[in-house]
Amino acid sequence: MDPIRYIVETKSADGVIINQIQPDDPRVRYMTERGFPFATHGRTEAGFAHPYFDFDNRRFSELAVEELFRRGRRHLVLLAPPQDQTYARHMIDGFYRAGHRLGCQYRVLEGMTSDSSIGTIETHVAALMAGDQRPDGVIVGAASATMAVVAAAESAGRRLGRDFDIVSKEAVPFLRFFRNEIIVVHEDVRKAGESLAHALIQAIENKDRPALQALDIPALDG
Repeated sequence: MDPIRYIVETKSADGVIINQIQPDDPRVRYMTERGFPFATHGRTEAGFAHPYFDFDNRRFSELAVEELFRRGRRHLVLLAPPQDQTYARHMIDGFYRAGHRLGCQYRVLEGMTSDSSIGTIETHVAALMAGDQRPDGVIVGAASATMAVVAAAESAGRRLGRDFDIVSKEAVPFLRFFRNEIIVVHEDVRKAGESLAHALIQAIENKDRPALQALDIPALDG
């Protein structure tokens, strides 16, 4: 809140773009109440309209589960983002919906998030992959965490593409240079940046117009 409060009170900017959005984000409520222009990379659940651009993380999870199921994977886990952020809730909701619909075993990994340190992820996943309840399908929402998961699974003797598959989203295309077997969903951050800039400019220059909102629907990379 402190940086936002400073910008609003000092009028040191005409508007601001924020991310890591929470369902009832105090920054969004504060700027809305004061009529200060802003746009969010992500959505809230606060009950009032505001400019945003978001990646459909609910559909990402559904798509990932469907692809893993198509490949014969039935024991699925999700390494989710921090659950105080809206997009994590969307990702988990899509994971649960698709897992239930297709009759898979599914669970969200505990004790870590996709934002955890590489060491934390490797420790937890190595133990998971060496145990009796090891999954054969993994979904991860961040590229760096995906690399840690693969490294940990391989250290436990699991082979990607044979013993398990993994679906990850990425903003910069490099995961397949790390392991070609990784199933990738691309998140277009250039589109996000352009849309957020347009939304913010409109919020600044045309406050009476409806807020610009956009939702990017993902697809599996070919």
